[in-house]
Amino acid sequence: METTFLPEMSVYEMMWNAVRPLYSLYILFGFLAVICNIFASFVYLSSKTLRRRCKLIIVLCIADFVNGLAFLLSGINRLYDVTKTKDVYDIKEMYIERKLCAKKIQNIVMIIGNQWPAVVILCIGIERVVAVTLPTRFTDIKRKTTPFVISFTFLFCLISVTLGIYFGTIVDGTTKVFFACTVNSSYGEVFGLTLAISILSVLLVALPNVLLYIRKYAKVDNRILGYVYCLFCLRSSLNFAVNVLFNRDFYTQIKTEARKKLPPAQRRTEKRMAGVQLVDKRSNAWLRGVTKLKDVTETETSPKQYVTC
Repeated sequence: METTFLPEMSVYEMMWNAVRPLYSLYILFGFLAVICNIFASFVYLSSKTLRRRCKLIIVLCIADFVNGLAFLLSGINRLYDVTKTKDVYDIKEMYIERKLCAKKIQNIVMIIGNQWPAVVILCIGIERVVAVTLPTRFTDIKRKTTPFVISFTFLFCLISVTLGIYFGTIVDGTTKVFFACTVNSSYGEVFGLTLAISILSVLLVALPNVLLYIRKYAKVDNRILGYVYCLFCLRSSLNFAVNVLFNRDFYTQIKTEARKKLPPAQRRTEKRMAGVQLVDKRSNAWLRGVTKLKDVTETETSPKQYVTC
């Protein structure tokens, strides 16, 4: 009788230390992008003026939120999948059909999150070119075309998802791929051609897309590719910092909301610190004298440079 010897290390032991830092970054950057873009969307939507003037920026915040959510879900799911391999010793057992990867919700959301911000940024760039070349007609052109531009970005994402699922389930659905189910392995090399649109946007979006396609012709370490891919999600968080530092309308709206929300919160906190209740009818001045705290609205600062939507 033949005796089968299993490797000393399980798949989990071989992979965990290698993939944990990468997918932890997925979770970290994804969570950061989700929080930043929820806050940015709230600020823009809370002002009628910003809602009217910055429609594409609002769409970009939503698209970046989706991108962050995709990375967050992917990081959690992939780490969870690795933890299920503690009793698996044969690496060949970890290959599954591509169509199973293509149907995973986090991969579908990843397609939208990768493509939607890139297309919106491209449209914003074209809008800036029109503003410079046709300054007298720009306002009228923007008012008439913005709804169609937003619709185009939605349509492009829908087409990307459709193509991805088509290539991943019908064209090449039976191919065996590694169980980690990256976007490239889930939807095939042919789908990588649709990522070329991102080259026309910004470097942080273009570089990961270019590497995904170059990988077809040149050997690229999967771990390096994974870390570079994090640039997708990191860029989704940078828009919030740019808005806070350089967009006067955005910053002004933050201060407006702060004036509404922070003083009541400060008063509740000071009452607890001073040990008083509403029935004691203590004034704000009395509370400040006891707690020695400054009024939160007096600590505001203003950015030094401004841009508009």
